[in-house]
Amino acid sequence: GKLDTMISRLNQLTKPGPNRILRVVESWWPDFVTFLEAKNRTWTSINSQQQFSREMGEFLFSVKNAKYQQNILLAGPIQCNKPAPIIQATKDRIWFGMSSSLPPPSEY
Repeated sequence: GKLDTMISRLNQLTKPGPNRILRVVESWWPDFVTFLEAKNRTWTSINSQQQFSREMGEFLFSVKNAKYQQNILLAGPIQCNKPAPIIQATKDRIWFGMSSSLPPPSEY
């Protein structure tokens, strides 16, 4: 739940309005959630590390999501048709872009 909460909160900061401080949040997490939903699953239904590793292995070797392999540091090499090793770190990209209702940065 912590990663889901963090990405959700960051995405809230991309919405137009006076609280907008981010332009884009690029993360593998929303695509992983969509990948699971296409299989009629949710991330909350994963109840073991083994099940999560199997799903991540499939996700990272799918044509659409293989691009995320470079953003996820695993405890070992990933192999096709095998569960993914444990995630040690992930990398997400964030673009800042303040709302026009805020003063320019030079005024802070």
